[in-house]
Amino acid sequence: MRILITGSKGYIGTNLKYFLKDKDIQFVECDLPSCDIRRFEKYRFENIDAIVHLAAISGLKNCIMDVLGAYEINVLASYKLINYCLERNIPFIFTSSQAAKGTSYYGYTKACVEDYAINKCKFGLKSYIFRLANVYGGIDFLKKKNTVISKFLKQYKNNEKLTIYGDGNQKRNFIHVLDICEIIYLVLTSNKIPCCTKIDVGSEDVISINDLAKLFNTDVIYTSGLVGNKDVSLDLTELNKFYKCKYKLKDWLKNEINN
Repeated sequence: MRILITGSKGYIGTNLKYFLKDKDIQFVECDLPSCDIRRFEKYRFENIDAIVHLAAISGLKNCIMDVLGAYEINVLASYKLINYCLERNIPFIFTSSQAAKGTSYYGYTKACVEDYAINKCKFGLKSYIFRLANVYGGIDFLKKKNTVISKFLKQYKNNEKLTIYGDGNQKRNFIHVLDICEIIYLVLTSNKIPCCTKIDVGSEDVISINDLAKLFNTDVIYTSGLVGNKDVSLDLTELNKFYKCKYKLKDWLKNEINN
């Protein structure tokens, strides 16, 4: 099998390539500067059996700072990829976000792609839509991710107080990046996963930001800023039919704190 990975140099892309290196799947990369998905139609990709679409301007703040770029990359370029898959009758695997359930601009861009892909299923597209929880772990986590866990870890290692936005009572679900790689691999190698539906992808690791900070056993400060949704609720019923997450947040975090 030969797949195309967009956003191949990003965080999930980097981990997916490492995960696949010993598997029977070849991959072609599409990422800047050599490949710009906004101009996807200009590139010639041969013998592609599936597209794993990871490329995006991610996060609330980044999308607000570059509204046009987020629309071009997150929405319009994604439409081109979907049409490409439909024309060639190959699977479209899309890493969406729990933000698609909310009202942020970032969530809006993800929801647009979800709906477009679901609509194209009526014409034969095989789309796999995974609404990811907060991702952690793996290669380049601290380097490439700017999430609550990575921020806490950096502050902790620098002997700084942990910064909490809002009151800290908001709850989040977390999933290890290698669990995501396993799920993508399942799509590519089995028929266990249903297509043309939106699947929440997370673990049983649901914790408030306050309780997450307590695991570091250090001082915290509260401030105002972009908090996101108050709580994010995942329905793991569909996911649990074909996959059980292997990694536990507290075990992983304990190891990171102690090293």
